[in-house]
Amino acid sequence: NQIFVAAYNAGFDNPDDYSAWIAYQVKTYAQAIADLETTTELIIGVPTYDAAPPDHDPIIENAQTAINGIMAGLADAGDAARFVRGIGVYAEWETTPEEWNQIKTLWVNR
Repeated sequence: NQIFVAAYNAGFDNPDDYSAWIAYQVKTYAQAIADLETTTELIIGVPTYDAAPPDHDPIIENAQTAINGIMAGLADAGDAARFVRGIGVYAEWETTPEEWNQIKTLWVNR
């Protein structure tokens, strides 16, 4: 069983606020799953699509800011971080080679 956290379309206007929001979601979801004593896995969404503000601004919500938030949330989640099993790139068909390199550097090769 998996839960996908669609961590985008947040409407933030500051990348640090977006990363902090992602960190909060990762920590909160992971701890909630840990409290249930289940084997459910969490997948956290990473935005790589183009859209117009106000809901999504790719300058604010992007692979780098999302993964920064995920990493911070994992650090804050303690033992519950084990329930976060990966990321889901949305939308892979719009992901540029630069974004794939960011994902590889920030997530895959961490």
